[in-house]
This record gives sequence, C-alpha cells and structure tokens, in this order.
Amino acid sequence: MARSWRSGGTGEGGWPSGGHGGAWGPRRPWYRNIFVGDNPLMWAVPLGRVRGISVRVSVLMIVWGVLQVLTSGQRGDMAIAVLGLFLIVLAHEFGHCFACRAVGGEADEILMWPLGGLAMCRPRHRWRDNLITTLGGPMVNVALIPVLGVPLVLLTGTLESVVFNPLDPFRAYGSVFATSGAGRPGWWYHAYRWGWWFYYMNGALLLFNVLLVMYPMDGGRIVQALLWRRVGYDRATYAVARVGVGMAALLGVYALLRGENVLFGIALMGGLTCWQELQRQRWIASQRAEEPWRQGQEEEEEPDLSAAHQGPAGERRGLAAPPSRRAAERAQAEAVEHQKELDRILEKISARGMASLTRSEKRFLEQDTIRRRAQ
Repeated sequence: MARSWRSGGTGEGGWPSGGHGGAWGPRRPWYRNIFVGDNPLMWAVPLGRVRGISVRVSVLMIVWGVLQVLTSGQRGDMAIAVLGLFLIVLAHEFGHCFACRAVGGEADEILMWPLGGLAMCRPRHRWRDNLITTLGGPMVNVALIPVLGVPLVLLTGTLESVVFNPLDPFRAYGSVFATSGAGRPGWWYHAYRWGWWFYYMNGALLLFNVLLVMYPMDGGRIVQALLWRRVGYDRATYAVARVGVGMAALLGVYALLRGENVLFGIALMGGLTCWQELQRQRWIASQRAEEPWRQGQEEEEEPDLSAAHQGPAGERRGLAAPPSRRAAERAQAEAVEHQKELDRILEKISARGMASLTRSEKRFLEQDTIRRRAQ
C-alpha cells in the first residue's frame, strides 16, 4: 500500500538539513522511534530486522490487542489467539517481501496494523513481477494449511476438523469437540481449541484476501496484474478500482448489518483506496486528452535486460532503437521517478529520522549526492 509523509528541508547534495551529526546522526531515545511524525496512524514500535526487512507494529494494533485481551472472559486464550493471528499475518507479509526480492524488486519494511499488514514492496513495473509479488503472500497461507492441518487431524482422528463449510465453521468445531473429546485429558482440549483456531484463521485470511477484488487486498492486485497483461496497466488499474468501490460498498453494508467493526474498517479502507485510484486514473486520462499525441499511450513496462535478452556483447536483441521523442519521454519519466523516490526517502527521514533508512535507501541517497555534485 502506498504511503506518504511530509517532507522536510534538504541541505547540500540532497541530504536532509538539521543537526544530525556524524555519518548518520546520533541515536535518538527509543521512545522517539515510536511517536514520530504528525500522523498517529504511522506511530509504531520497531521489533527488529529479518534479512534486511524491518518489522514495526502500529501503536493502534497494540492498543487493539490489549483491549481484546482485557475485555475477554478468557484472557489467556484470547492472548494466544491474538498472538497466533499476528504471526500468521506477519508470515503472509514476509511472503510478499521475499517474492518481490526473488523477481529483482526491493522490499525492506513491514508495518502491522489492526486491519492487517502492509509490506512495502517495490517490484519492477512489469505485470509478471507484480503478480508474483502479490501471490507470495497467499502462497504462505497455502503452505501453512498442511503445517497446521496435519497435527489437527492426528490430534482428533477425523478429517472433519480440517474439512468443513467455511460459512458455518463452528458447527464442525463443536461436532468434533463432542465426538472426539470424550475422556480426553485437559491438555487435549486446549491443543484442539488453539490448533483449530490457527487453522481456521489461516484459511479464512487466505480466502478473504484472495476473493475480495479491491485495493489493497491481494485479490485486487492479482486481477489487476492479469488484466495488465491483456489491456495495459492503466485500464487494468481503472477496472479493478471501479469493481473495488462497489465491492467495498457491499462489504461495508454487510459489516454494518452484522455489527462487524473490523470488517467495516477493512471495507472503508478498501473503498477509500479504490476511490483514490479512480481519481488518479481519471486525472491521467484528462492529461492525455489535453495532449492528443498521448492518446492510446499506456505506461510502459520496464524492459527485460537479462542475459537471455542480450547479444554476446550485451546489445539488446529484437528491440529497435527508439525514436528520439520516445527516448526523451523515457528520460523524463525516469527523472520524475527518481525525484519521487528521493522525496519519499526525505519524507521518511523527516518523519522517523535517519536511523529508519534501509541499506538500499542509504545507497540511493549516496548515489544521488554523487550525481548532484558531478553536475
């Protein structure tokens, strides 16, 4: 999901101004790494790094989890349930990150929210790369099905514990509990209850994420990538955004009727995301209408520069030299993207400090500084 922070000023060579001191600035107190920036939605507790991917937990998610435990009649069970849900969602987001890296993209941060996780992935602008990045998350949930399901079958001795109607799961839960739980020791009931909950939540998250065709859910991203291959990026994005607005409205009505606050929050977030994407696509269309020579022009994919597409000396095969106008357009587009990335990094520094930068972001700033000094 896209994010934005407000930008601060810059000093010589594009580096942020202000008293940082030293190469990357003095370490700020731990609590200042949590409550940074003016947006409370971005306040988060850093948990650490896994293979260069920083994991942060939103303050709102911590508050939500604590409230769930304190207001529950069985606090111990609820604490385990919340922790299990957190770990399943986190594993899902790592799936996105590692899939993005596998296709040559960048992924360096995960933010855990009450409404789900946000993996900050930047795959190349190609439909296949975006599709693989998106599928990486659900594939983790698919891999967890046997990991969580096999012990449950061995524990209960019946497939009914893992094969049931997803629209009425608790009937199967109660049936297995009644038929297989007679005369069992106390630990069996706890193991069955927790094991079934983790298995059910993993499957529910998988179906929920894939079947909802709206941004920023995986279902919307998957359909958008598949349409991108056929009709181009802009039209695919616009089509999914339109469908997503309608789906978010239906989901919101259902959530209100059922009193599902979290589900309503997801519907609201999805509806706003799709609406913003619709406005963006309409603005792009209006700009093309004002410049007739851009009619029918789609945002191009990044070219494949792998060895399989190059000649013995590295020259590109099968690609004619672009016209000068197209070369100028691409150079201008690259300059715009470079500036956007620079602004994003500077805004991140303004909100969270230099210590929040990843290695790739630091390398980008260093290269930008060298380029500016050479001009």
